[in-house]
Amino acid sequence: MCRIIQVSRSGYYEWLSNPEGSRAKKDKNLISMIKLIFEEGRGNYGSRTIKKKLEREGEFISRRRIIRLMRQADL
Repeated sequence: MCRIIQVSRSGYYEWLSNPEGSRAKKDKNLISMIKLIFEEGRGNYGSRTIKKKLEREGEFISRRRIIRLMRQADL
């Protein structure tokens, strides 16, 4: 089966044991941080302000990713 879908066996079994990747886990964590910052600003903060606040906390991510995550969280 791995040959047909052109995936390594180790990669398949890793995915099987952990279907949610590390990026999805990181996104969930970031969404919760973004929500806190957004609520702190009483719903007025945009992606630029959120990016600055996240950088102060040590999270360096792009504005596009912040925008995508804000859309996912309906902010």
